[in-house]
Amino acid sequence: STSLLVGKAQLRGLMLLTVAEAATNFIVTVALVRPFGVYGVALGTAAPMAVFRGVVFPFLLKKEIGLGIGDYFRMQGRAVGIGALYLLLVGGLTFVSLPSYTRFVLLGTGSTIVFVVLVLALVPEARGAVKERLARRRAKASTAS
Repeated sequence: STSLLVGKAQLRGLMLLTVAEAATNFIVTVALVRPFGVYGVALGTAAPMAVFRGVVFPFLLKKEIGLGIGDYFRMQGRAVGIGALYLLLVGGLTFVSLPSYTRFVLLGTGSTIVFVVLVLALVPEARGAVKERLARRRAKASTAS
């Protein structure tokens, strides 16, 4: 949806929204870092993003390009669903201790694999893009030999 605004050269509202989100992010993060540490940083980033991209941005799209608020949320539904499912599947990893870099890399790799599998399983366009790229590689390899 951001690309729609860029494509139609409707950048003023998007720029104002982005700057306001960044400023709010900075202020809230600075305010929360002392009492909550790294959790304050996470909250200071996530809360403004949720408000600006989840509440304000749909109204901007309605005003600038006529995209309905319900249409915007339907566009985001699959991504939110995948994110929620990913959180359910790997959320418990936050409680695993990381005494070594090896465990950190292994858990990060496992988490990434879970995400990739979810995307490939639930997003037909992603599967199609991977199949297309593999077919091009095979064709390229067969012409080279």
